[in-house]
Amino acid sequence: MKTTRYRGYVLATVTDRDLYYGGIGDSYRVGQVLIFAAGVKPKVGGEMACADNMDAATEYLDGGGSPAAARPDAAKEPVHADGPSLAAQAAAADGRLEAIVAEARQAAEALERDAAAQRQHTDALEAALAEAGEAKEAAEAGRVEAERRAEDLARRLEESVAALETASEGLRRAEEDRERLEGDVARETASRAEADARLSEAAAARDDALARLESVEREAAAFALAKSAAEADAEAARAALEQSKARCAKAEQDLVSASSESEQAARALSMLQDRVYALDDELADARRRARVSEERAQRLDDGMSELISNISDERDLYANVLKERDRLAGLLEDAESEISRRSSLEDGLTEKLQAAERRAEQAERAADKAALDADALAKDLEQARSRSRELETALAAASEKAGSADDAEERLRTALAELADVKAKRLEDAAAWQADLQRIDAQLKKSRGNVVQTGSGEVVVRHVYPDAPKPTAAARAQSIAYAAGRGAVALVVVAVLSLLASAILTAATNGATFGEGLRTVAETLLDAIP
Repeated sequence: MKTTRYRGYVLATVTDRDLYYGGIGDSYRVGQVLIFAAGVKPKVGGEMACADNMDAATEYLDGGGSPAAARPDAAKEPVHADGPSLAAQAAAADGRLEAIVAEARQAAEALERDAAAQRQHTDALEAALAEAGEAKEAAEAGRVEAERRAEDLARRLEESVAALETASEGLRRAEEDRERLEGDVARETASRAEADARLSEAAAARDDALARLESVEREAAAFALAKSAAEADAEAARAALEQSKARCAKAEQDLVSASSESEQAARALSMLQDRVYALDDELADARRRARVSEERAQRLDDGMSELISNISDERDLYANVLKERDRLAGLLEDAESEISRRSSLEDGLTEKLQAAERRAEQAERAADKAALDADALAKDLEQARSRSRELETALAAASEKAGSADDAEERLRTALAELADVKAKRLEDAAAWQADLQRIDAQLKKSRGNVVQTGSGEVVVRHVYPDAPKPTAAARAQSIAYAAGRGAVALVVVAVLSLLASAILTAATNGATFGEGLRTVAETLLDAIP
């Protein structure tokens, strides 16, 4: 069956499946609608009110009011067992009961909205607490970052100071190198001047040696001529000596051959003796001249040897002078290269000195900037610390509020649980009211013959229970009054619970106690009551 609810009743449409499997009786057909009270389980095979279609069923439950085409003119007015006043009272009671139930539902929905608002407020508090925690973590991270930046700035400041000291040390070393280089340049200049002087002296000595060499060569040539003349004189003296020796030997032979002749021999002997004496004198003179020539030749030889040794010495001296000149030229070239190197080194040192001065200026500026950054960072750090303290204070306050909010939320949850219990109780009461209304309606239907209108407009009376008691007007009025009283009690309970929920929400929102929130809500209500 396809079921639906309408005015506290269950409308069940009969389908092919129901007829095929059976269980509902054989007096029904497909499309008919069975009507029975909600919450009451119908008996299988029992008798139930039935309409030909859904429109007829709803018209029946609406009290018989339907379009004119739905039934004939004779059936426009519903059948009443005790007159129209009882149906009107029942309809009015149903309307009031439905209004009470609607108000109860609205109150429950309002409580649910208040609970949702409280949950949103609690979520907002938790979000604020989380944001405060995140802000605290961010502040802590900012403080750590600030401390790290301060440490970095301090380290950079130390590095800048060290770089400044290094630059100052480099500048001092550059000054010392410059002074040492200037001293080296001065010494090299003095050495160069001394080398030039020594080179000039060597050139003068070379010129003197060349002049002396030329004079020695001239003297050697004269000595060679004199030696050749002396050698010729010596050879001539030796030849004359040999001739004198030959003549002396011949004279001696002649003297021996003429020894027999006295006078001639004596005269010849005296002549020979004179001649021998002359020859001896000539020989002595020749020997003297030969000795003089030999002595002169020896002197010439000694002079030549001395001259040769002097020439060798002069040549050695000249070679030494040339070597010294070459060495001095090499030294001069080395000095010039060293001077050029020192000049380039001085230029490089000057550039390095300028670069060091620039680095020193940059280091000073960096140190000043680092000092300014350190001051700014110290201020930022102090601000971050003050902000962190404020956040900690706010976090503590938020924690306290969160604790009070947790208490308020717990109280709200308790109140909501109580409200849910009351709501369940009210729903049970509403179900009981509906059962009472259904029972009353069933009694009314029994009293008026269980009228059902078909789809063709025909009014059919089915399943009449003649043994059912007919309710009196007093019983109906008492039932309506009882239902109205229970609805009023439900409204009062809902209002009280709404007041409690409002007090809890006010206390949780303003951070006050439950009593203060209740007092605030009560004052508001008293001000609102005229």
